[in-house]
Amino acid sequence: MYRSFLFLSPAAFLIGCLSPDKRVAEQLPLVQRTWQAQVHQQANLPEQTLDWNQAMALARAGNLKLRAARVEITNAQENVRQIYKNFIPTLNLNSGVSRTFVGLPDISPSDVTFNINSFFNFPGLFSLSRQSFGARLTLIRAEAALALQERTMAMDLFKLFPRAVHTQKRTSDIQLQIQVAKDWLALDPTLGARQLTELTKERVNIMKEAQTLNQQIGELLGDQSHYWKVVTNGLPVLDYANFPLSDTNRVGQLQMRLTAIELAGALARQQGIKLQYWPELSIFVSGPPVIQRNAGGDQFWDVEQVRVNANLFWQLDTRGLVALQLRQQQRQEELQRERLQQESRALITKLLTAQQFLRTAQEQHERLARQSTLLANLPAPADFSGWQQIVAARRALEEESHNLQAQKNELQTLFWFLDDEKWPADALSQAKPK
Repeated sequence: MYRSFLFLSPAAFLIGCLSPDKRVAEQLPLVQRTWQAQVHQQANLPEQTLDWNQAMALARAGNLKLRAARVEITNAQENVRQIYKNFIPTLNLNSGVSRTFVGLPDISPSDVTFNINSFFNFPGLFSLSRQSFGARLTLIRAEAALALQERTMAMDLFKLFPRAVHTQKRTSDIQLQIQVAKDWLALDPTLGARQLTELTKERVNIMKEAQTLNQQIGELLGDQSHYWKVVTNGLPVLDYANFPLSDTNRVGQLQMRLTAIELAGALARQQGIKLQYWPELSIFVSGPPVIQRNAGGDQFWDVEQVRVNANLFWQLDTRGLVALQLRQQQRQEELQRERLQQESRALITKLLTAQQFLRTAQEQHERLARQSTLLANLPAPADFSGWQQIVAARRALEEESHNLQAQKNELQTLFWFLDDEKWPADALSQAKPK
C-alpha cells in the first residue's frame, strides 16, 4: 500500500496546485502593488515636451492597435509557413500500464507498454491549393490593415495636436485674466468678484479638457507616463482645396487595394465551391512504430512495413447542394460589389463637398484675421467694463477661428488619408515586425 500511495501522491499534488482560489490569491498582491504604483505615478506625472516627429515615433512603437496589427501579420506569416510544415511527419509517444488495483504494488517493467510512431499526411491537391491561397490572402490583408491602422492613428493624433495647443494657450490666457480681475477687484469689488468667479469656473473646465486631451494623446502614443506639453514643430501642413481627386496614381491606392482583396476573397470562395464538383485525391503514408515495447518484448522500425494509402473521393451533386451554395455565393458577391460601389460614390461626393468648404473656409480665415488685427490696434480701455468687452471680443474671435480650423482639419485629414504621396512607400516595411 505504501507504493500505491507513492504512485497516487504526484497526481494529488498536481490537483492541489491547480486550485483556482490559490492561484488568484497568489496574483492578487501583484495586482494591488501595480495599482498603487500607477496611482502614485498618475498623480505626479512629469511634464514632457512633444513635437510631431517624436509623437509619431512613440506611437509607431507603443500604439496598441498598431502592435495588434503587427501581431496579426506575424500570425499570418506563421500560418503560411505552417501549411508546408504540415508535410513534416508527426512523432507520437504513447506509454501506459494496466493492472488491477490490488496488484499495483507488484508493477514491473513488463507491465509497461511503450510506443513511438510516426504519421505522414499529404492533403488533397485542391485542399492544399485552397489552404495556401487563403493563408497568403490573409497575410496580404493583414499587411494592408497595418498600413490602414497607421494612417488612422496619424489622423487622430493630428486632430488632437491643435486642440492641445489651443487648450494650453487658453490656460495661459485665463491665468492672465484672473490676475487682471484680481487687480480690478480693489477698484470695483462687485464686477471684479463676479468676473473672478466666472474665470475660476472656466479655469476648472479648461483643466478638465486638458486632462482629457492628455489621456487621449497618451492612449494613441501607448505611453501615459507623462503630461504631454504639445508643440507644433514638424506638424504636417495640409492644403487640399485643389486636390486632384481623379489622379488614381496618387489617390486612394490603399483603399483600392483593400477593395481588391475583398473581391479576390469573394472570388476564391466561389471557386472553392466549384471545386467540390471535382474528385479529391488524398495520400497517407504510415509505417510501423519507431520503437515499441509490449509485454517485455521490443520492436523497431522496419522500412518494409511502410504503407502508402491513396484515397480518391468524388461525390456527385445529386441533391444540388453545391449548385445551391454557388448561387447563394454569387448573390452575396453581387451585393458586395454594389455595396463597394455605393461606398465609393458616397466618399467621392463627400470629398467634392469638402473641397468646396475648404475654399470657403479660407475666405473666412482671412476675415477673422482682419478683425483680430483691428481689435489688437484698439487703445487700452479706461475702465473695467471696457476691458471685459475687449477680452470677450478677443475670446469670441479666437474660438471662432479655432472651431473653423478644427472643421478644416477634420476635412483635410480625409484627403490626407487618401493621398498616397504623403505616406512613405517604405512605411509598411518599417512597421512590420522583425
